Amino acid sequence: MSANFTLYRKGGAAFKLESRRQGQVRKVTQATFREEIMSDDSVKLALRSSVRMDFQLRDYIVYDNRPYLLNRLPEAGIDASGYYTYNLVFEGAMFELGRVAFVLPDAFGYEYYGTLAEF
Repeated sequence: MSANFTLYRKGGAAFKLESRRQGQVRKVTQATFREEIMSDDSVKLALRSSVRMDFQLRDYIVYDNRPYLLNRLPEAGIDASGYYTYNLVFEGAMFELGRVAFVLPDAFGYEYYGTLAEF
């Protein structure tokens, strides 16, 4: 899996997750893509940075021409070298379906309202 990820922000801002600018080093140390039918569709990244990063909910990356959203804030820490470490989980469109309610039409004599997990 390529480690050249770009993080996009809701307002249109974008930056590369890997950078070697003066005074600032960021590196993706591990990248994992999982896709299982009706189970998982996510990209997990381990990031190491010399500066503190500000991640926001709904930030996203594009992998394989599909957007993957940051739906929860990453686990953060500091390693023995003083670098900040982040474990980010970006989720695919399948996770968006869990937030909406579905209506089963009156095909069986009654209407049913529920989430995707209830069907």
